[in-house]
Amino acid sequence: MEPKSRENSGKEDQNRLFAMTNWILLAAGIVNILVGCLFAIKGEATKSTSFTAIALLLFLAATIDRFESLKGLGIEAKTKKLDKKIEQADEVLNQLKNLAEVTGASLVSITSKVGRWGTGISTREAYALAQKVRRILLSIGSENTTIEEALKPWARISCFDLARVITSPICNTCNEELRHLHQANQSKSPINPHDEKFMKYIEESRLISEYQQKLSNLHLIKLEEYPDALFALINEAPIQNREVISAAANKASHFAPMIIELKKNFYLTNPEPWFVELETPRQE
Repeated sequence: MEPKSRENSGKEDQNRLFAMTNWILLAAGIVNILVGCLFAIKGEATKSTSFTAIALLLFLAATIDRFESLKGLGIEAKTKKLDKKIEQADEVLNQLKNLAEVTGASLVSITSKVGRWGTGISTREAYALAQKVRRILLSIGSENTTIEEALKPWARISCFDLARVITSPICNTCNEELRHLHQANQSKSPINPHDEKFMKYIEESRLISEYQQKLSNLHLIKLEEYPDALFALINEAPIQNREVISAAANKASHFAPMIIELKKNFYLTNPEPWFVELETPRQE
């Protein structure tokens, strides 16, 4: 509200200055007309004509904003029409800016939500599209918050894809260990529900199943929660194979700086490692 009031105040001051200038020119014109009339009465035609011409020029200068077009001495002035065209151009630019922002945000959102792994656009194509939208919005002077809201869906899905690749070995290990647990306990007959080993099997199966549910909810992690939420998920994996957990944690640590850069700036200084990591599963 404050910048707008300052702008209105500036326009009011400008209008007052223009009005004062017009009145001064008008007064000077009246004086010159009177002087010209006096010289005409005295019979001095040359001086009378000169003062009358000066008066006419002053009257014209005082009322120039009322003329659509004035041609004289090789100068063309189109004040009212020009002002109107400038206002129309500003309005069109604002409308184009709004359209670009809405279109860019919608385009990024739609392409981020289409299927990936074998369908939809590739990681490189999605990145190129997001960067193109980002450059366009920056070039038309969009606010940072507007650009962030437009690119957030793409950045979040990119982090989700990376998290799914990193946690994929843990997911596979969960399936293997759960299968082994089932096989080991199916051979026991009869089943004693109070047996210590059986109760351990039930508990381990429950923990793995609950963890698998968390893995299936990776898409619910918000952009702001990366990479901390990814580290937490990896570290709480209830599997016996600690090497798999260690490998996933190391990979997450390797990509953590890139994740932070992406969610902060919505671009990557070197996106190639990210592309390779995400696109490798597509080729398998």
